[in-house]
Formats: sequence, structure tokens, C-alpha cells
Amino acid sequence: MRHPGSKDDETDRCHFSKSSAQVVVLALTPRSSHRRTSIPVRAIFYGLPVPLGLPTVEAWPEEPEWERRRERNARRYSGIVITNDSVSIRAVRTSDSSQWAELYRGYRDFYELSPDDSIVERVWTWINDDSNEVNAFVATSEDRIVGLAHYRRFSRPSTGSVGIYLDDLFTDSSARGASVGRALLSELSALAEREGRSVVRWITAENNTRARRLYDLTATSTKWVTYDLTPGTL
Repeated sequence: MRHPGSKDDETDRCHFSKSSAQVVVLALTPRSSHRRTSIPVRAIFYGLPVPLGLPTVEAWPEEPEWERRRERNARRYSGIVITNDSVSIRAVRTSDSSQWAELYRGYRDFYELSPDDSIVERVWTWINDDSNEVNAFVATSEDRIVGLAHYRRFSRPSTGSVGIYLDDLFTDSSARGASVGRALLSELSALAEREGRSVVRWITAENNTRARRLYDLTATSTKWVTYDLTPGTL
């Protein structure tokens, strides 16, 4: 999904509306320690719908051992065992079309977004169009796509720099607990460092306390509030 108006004022993501969305803006500063894509920390990635249809990134924090065992057993019973070591991150390829579409449909269903396949096709076209700002990483395990991250670069007039904005992050249910989402965040941090970008930014729901426990460990919550203005309403 594209988030309109990437070139904004000092907030870099500010939109004006009669009412504020209950979201929190987070920023991840590129660091060399984020080069690893296999992360030993377990996190179960999950999500809840966010008001106004805003893109979101969700996660569950460390869980008790019995819950981790249940998650591992669920994957084994389904014939799929995914571990931290088996996950790798790479740029999306044109040959990923069907697997990406299946996972992105799952993402849209999970967040109660429109199931319209024309939107899925349009986003895939954006990703594969060099003139479009939207890019994607995928997480794979034994040639199977188990996670995706859609991102784009955005200009920041307040700092005279360019950052990376994370629009969508999603992990297949079979891979939750294998730190796939955190590995994708790590790859984005490493990309930002290589390119000399100033920040990696995303938003999440204010009341998403479980996810924010993870984000508080990997990024910084900012003071900015996000607004949406519906076109033609003023």
C-alpha cells in the first residue's frame, strides 16, 4: 500500500484531519549492528486493524516457553518446521509473483483490507516498476516466501536528508516465532546504513502494547501524531 504525501513538513509523515488517528510513529536509526538477518531472539509477529486504514507493523514480544513449544509443534504438525537459521532475506524477484501475491492477500485479509485482486496486481506492478518508489524484501525458508516488507525512500525537508519508510510488514503464520519480522527490520536498517539514509520509519497503533515492547527495543518512539485528510472534504 502506498502512503500518500511522502514529502511533508518537519514531521515527514504529517497529514491533516479533523480527528487524529491513534498511532505512534517509530524511527529506527541505521546501525552497523543490524547487519545480521538471522536473529536469535524469538518474536511472534501479529497485528490488529488500525483506524483510518493506516499501514501498520505489528509484533508480539517474547512469550513463555510453553507457548513457544506450542508454536513449534503447530508448525511440525503442519509438516513445516521453520527456524531462525533457515530464514534468509533478499530483494523480491519477478519469479516470486505467485508466492508474493498469496502472502500479500493473507496480509490484506489479516488487516481487514479490501480483497480486491486489482489492488494486489497494482502493488505488484509498482514493486517491479523502477520508476515507482515502492520496493520489497522477502524472507524465505527453503525457497518458500514466509515474510514480506514493502518500503520506500522519502525526502525529509526538516533534516535535508532521505529516510526509508516501511509501509507493510507481514509474516506467514507458519513462520511466526522464527524472528522473520525482526530479520526484515534488520535488513532495512542495514540497507539504510549502506545508502547513507537518516532513518527507518513506520507507524503502529498507540494501544498495540505487545508490539511496542519489541519496537521499544529496536527503535525510538517519536512525539509526532499522524493525521489523515480525506480529499475534497475542506
